[in-house]
Amino acid sequence: MESFSFQQLRAYRTAAILLSLVLAVDAVARASYGAESSPHRHRQSESVAGRRWGGAFMEYAHGHVDARMDQQTKDERIVGGAKTNRTAFPYIVLLSILKDNDEFFCGGTLIDRQYVVTAAHCVLNSSVLVVPARSITVYAGSTLQKQGTKVGVNRVWSHPSFNFYANDVALLQLRSALRITPTVMPIKLAYDDTPLKDGSDLSISGWGSLSAGAGSVAANLQGATVNYLPNGCGRYKKPDYSEYVPSVMICAGCNAGRVDTCQGDSGGPLTTLSVSNGCPILAGLTSFGEGCADAGFPGVYTRLSSQVSWLEKQAGRVFRSQYAMAPPSTCDTCAGATKGKCGLAPGFNANACQIEGYLASAFVVRLKTCSKSATGASLPIEALFNPVSFGTFKPTGSVFFLRSQSEGSSTVNLGGVNVIVPLSGPVDFRNGTFYRSYWRTLWLPDADVPTRTCSNYYTYAAAYISSDKKFIQVSNTMRTTRSV
Repeated sequence: MESFSFQQLRAYRTAAILLSLVLAVDAVARASYGAESSPHRHRQSESVAGRRWGGAFMEYAHGHVDARMDQQTKDERIVGGAKTNRTAFPYIVLLSILKDNDEFFCGGTLIDRQYVVTAAHCVLNSSVLVVPARSITVYAGSTLQKQGTKVGVNRVWSHPSFNFYANDVALLQLRSALRITPTVMPIKLAYDDTPLKDGSDLSISGWGSLSAGAGSVAANLQGATVNYLPNGCGRYKKPDYSEYVPSVMICAGCNAGRVDTCQGDSGGPLTTLSVSNGCPILAGLTSFGEGCADAGFPGVYTRLSSQVSWLEKQAGRVFRSQYAMAPPSTCDTCAGATKGKCGLAPGFNANACQIEGYLASAFVVRLKTCSKSATGASLPIEALFNPVSFGTFKPTGSVFFLRSQSEGSSTVNLGGVNVIVPLSGPVDFRNGTFYRSYWRTLWLPDADVPTRTCSNYYTYAAAYISSDKKFIQVSNTMRTTRSV
């Protein structure tokens, strides 16, 4: 029989007391506010009497069961996947998060050289408050835990409408931008996920558990590919489980179970291919589920197409993919990690993905000083890439300058290419003129109100299209500060 030290027994007693407090708090919350107010468990879950309990509260208790618990017991991995190499999932990062003096781990996805998206519940402490940015460390570029490039976090945004588990999304701004390499590549978010059909393939990855609870673990990043199951999460209903809400959640897994994300995978990526054959597209984030890889209870993921606008607004950057999804349907690993027709995940053009990441980080658009004349005010705008090249790739092609009265989203045909721009309403555009190292245009005075062009009446943006029309990059929006 296993023996326990006095310190271990005291730790278990403390955990039992905390669990009692969780149940009491939950009961009071239910009495006062109904089931909606009770926080449910995410992918670091514990089941009590068939229910999913505790959110950040249970995470706190779980982390305190044994203060000497080794790292491999606390950091858990994908169920039914297999060890993968870094170039298959160059966009995933590991988050080390200090909560109430304990270290916890989540996954995250690099969506810009300086921004990471993860699950909101990952950045909440035991009081369900956002942890300080200094409590989070990001690791990129390695399959091993807490290896590779290490970078701190400058700012944390958690979705204000997060409610266990609707809107389970948070954005991290890194202290410094990461360098794009074969093992570190940012990817873009799905703006439109309607190409996903029943059975479409979606890839998962993470450092989570190999089985429900504190199961066996692997030393390396794990990966697998599962199916989109739009009708598979109907059993997630209150009062027994967190509610599955299709408008903000994605259901994915295998019909027979066996392959799934698990404890410790929270916040990690759910991806599929794009028509560009470049970077995969980020469709979702690991959020919650009953057990791990149980038949009838697939994983539930944050649907990022419902969150793109909020994420872009926080950062003032464009994170949406310009390329449509092209999900395969014959690449899942539901029959076993070695039986997938495409390996653990469908392949993509890594060189094109690195170029897409470079274009997103290097595209600079500037409103220049207004010029006044007898006919009104004109506004010059310039666009360039800084640095001017990425390896042997140097951007050539067209830059279109756009303006509208408001931000939003529209699809505009620019030079024969449909481009999703962050503007709404009627959108004016013009092709810029190239001058050696930059593109430029001049917006002339409005015929009706000559001062409008150089005022905050208009919102401006720009879009780059490569000469071969393979690459598209759109800028964030901008306005002048002058009133009409």
